[in-house]
Amino acid sequence: MKRSLLLAALAAGWLWTAGPAAAEEIKTLRIHGPAPTTYRTTMQTAAPTPTSSGTRYEQVYYGNDAYLNAYRRVIRSYNPSLKAGELDTIVRSILYYSHLFRVDPRFVVAVVACESAFRPHAVSGAGAQGLGQLMPDTARELHVDPGTPYQNIQGTVRYLKLQLDRFKHKKKREQMKLALASYNAGYGAVTHYGGVPPYAETQNYVAVVLAEWSKLSGER
Repeated sequence: MKRSLLLAALAAGWLWTAGPAAAEEIKTLRIHGPAPTTYRTTMQTAAPTPTSSGTRYEQVYYGNDAYLNAYRRVIRSYNPSLKAGELDTIVRSILYYSHLFRVDPRFVVAVVACESAFRPHAVSGAGAQGLGQLMPDTARELHVDPGTPYQNIQGTVRYLKLQLDRFKHKKKREQMKLALASYNAGYGAVTHYGGVPPYAETQNYVAVVLAEWSKLSGER
């Protein structure tokens, strides 16, 4: 999933326009309710797909409107042109799938911000698509349509979880670094070099995503 969108985003000044108050709201709010006791993260197993508007997003796992609104404010700060319906779908999808696969939703926000600046129809020169910039082959393996925002987010979170699980024996920050490097450059490159590959794009990508996550989570 190596691509040049990150460098373009840095040049265009897309990243991190949220003020410290918005980041503080994200940092202090927590997902409510127990996490699912069973879940599958293999690329061959499709995740549950919400279908109807009435049952699409149960709210037990992310609490109340204050929590949703904190995420709405931060995500809109990355892309002020998002329509209300688009924004709501993105926020609820991130919280739903992050909870389902036990991934920090602030980490997902940081990844999507750096991948596409929350532009649902972004396409890179290499052909990566949508919010999480999924490559077509990856999207097919994950059984998602990268052009549909909630499916793109489902695929993005599942793919991130797959990378995180590959390095679960590492300490948290090192695990995140290697997972991000795999997301950007491929797991093969990370194993070949025994760590973050010596690609300027990948090294910058890892640094910027972790910086965004630190702003949102208050972790160092």
